[in-house]
Amino acid sequence: MKLITRIISVLLFSCLIACVSGSRRTVYPRSTVALNKTIYIDSEFEIGKRNYIIEAIKNWNCSTNNIVNYKIQTDFKIEYAQFIDPEKSIIVVKTTDKNPIIKNVEDQIREESQDDGSTLSIVGLFHEKEGYPKIIYMVDNNLSYYEYGVVFLHEEGHLNGLDHPDTTDSIMYFRMDKASDTLTQNDLEQFCEIYKCDASKMKVCK
Repeated sequence: MKLITRIISVLLFSCLIACVSGSRRTVYPRSTVALNKTIYIDSEFEIGKRNYIIEAIKNWNCSTNNIVNYKIQTDFKIEYAQFIDPEKSIIVVKTTDKNPIIKNVEDQIREESQDDGSTLSIVGLFHEKEGYPKIIYMVDNNLSYYEYGVVFLHEEGHLNGLDHPDTTDSIMYFRMDKASDTLTQNDLEQFCEIYKCDASKMKVCK
């Protein structure tokens, strides 16, 4: 099923370790794996959006037969980030499209892609920098709760090591209006290429 979004623009998933259309751009070295760690969810999220983020985390855990098995800490205060172990932590942050990091990536995408005149708008961004906790930025906009969960499914894919594929039959395709709105077998196959598991023994959880 394709996601029908109400936003009149090209909504992009993104990350700072992979670029659009399969053309790779390494900004920071990718960590090997990010399993059995804790995801801290910003206390600024409204309850509905927070709950869909939690469901997306559980969906990844279930679909990978708990090879991915993140613990979840809700109501996290960002000012406490300095006190958590950066090697064992991922922070999910509520942000806006005014965030300089978001704006910078949007500008890079415009320069590197054939912009057809549509308005490019990043809705989620995975950010990784050595020595710091990994961060998933969730842009606060007019997406529904369900769509918010879809964005997080994609960004957690980057956290788990997945890149943007060429096929649209994947949660990891870079355009939200063309990507699958659920995990697919293609996502699990890409996952198993990284973690040396058997995708045929996995089933996407609903």
